[in-house]
Amino acid sequence: MKDASKDIYKENQVLKDEIRQLKKKLSDFRKTEKKLKSSEEKLKILFQLAPDAYYINDLNSVIIDGNEAAEKMLGHQIEDLIGKRYLDLDIVDEQLKPVIEKELTKVKKGWSAGPAEYRLTRHDNSQIDVEIKAFAIDLDGRDLILNIARDITERKIVEAELQGIRKNLEQLVVERTQALRQSNEQLESKKQSLERTNTALKVLLNKREEDKTEMEEKILFSIKKLVFPIIENLEHSSLTEYQQNCLQILRLNLNDITAPFVRVISSSYLGLTPAEIQVVNMIKAGKTTKEIAQFLNLSHKTIEFHRNNIRLKLNIKNKKVSLRTFLMSLK
Repeated sequence: MKDASKDIYKENQVLKDEIRQLKKKLSDFRKTEKKLKSSEEKLKILFQLAPDAYYINDLNSVIIDGNEAAEKMLGHQIEDLIGKRYLDLDIVDEQLKPVIEKELTKVKKGWSAGPAEYRLTRHDNSQIDVEIKAFAIDLDGRDLILNIARDITERKIVEAELQGIRKNLEQLVVERTQALRQSNEQLESKKQSLERTNTALKVLLNKREEDKTEMEEKILFSIKKLVFPIIENLEHSSLTEYQQNCLQILRLNLNDITAPFVRVISSSYLGLTPAEIQVVNMIKAGKTTKEIAQFLNLSHKTIEFHRNNIRLKLNIKNKKVSLRTFLMSLK
């Protein structure tokens, strides 16, 4: 009897231990279940209050659920969309459906898709631009797809406006560049025209200076060679004192008149004969000995004789210097 009682007591103790363990497991399970419910509630709250549009569909594009942002975005109640294939609805344009099918295939393989931009039609037939990302998820043992859509209509409008501004600026830059190029071309043309005019003026001024110098030389030569000799003859003739004074005044006045004409070359010319001065002028004009001889109807030897005399009188005989270069340097 005592042995049987001991066995019953042991069995009771074992049962009590098992009951305590079961109660503990049940308590733990209830706690875990409570936590799971709490987590699910939190997820539901986050899902519903998310600023972006969330909607869930199966692998055949059948809509299972969506949040408040999705309802506002599309203008449809989620209850009216659940159980329908979104590809069969008028939300998506027919031209976009093959693109979406291709993206759906990627997600079915476990990849993510997007972000991709689409234009959707709302319940009131207005259109919006959205950016959508798609992810493969496991919910309650089911393979589903979570789509996150963001309204980018305002952004697209701003981008279009910026694109328009950018094009206008580019066009303005092109126009300004063309105008600047044309202006530069006109300025270059005017510059070249001014340079040609300036060159012509320089030629005219040089010619005028040469003509002026030649005229001064002729006047000076005529006075020195034609007038002063007569004055000198008169000064040595029998004149009254009054006549001598008048002659002296005449010489002084002529000196004053010819003073501005006196230059290095002119003073050098004073020792030249009229024929030599004529040869000098033709040499300065770039004429050759042969051309001078033909023009003056003289022989080649006569012109060479004049050239040698001119070099002698100008103090450059037997010097290696061009006669024309030397004559031009005396200006």
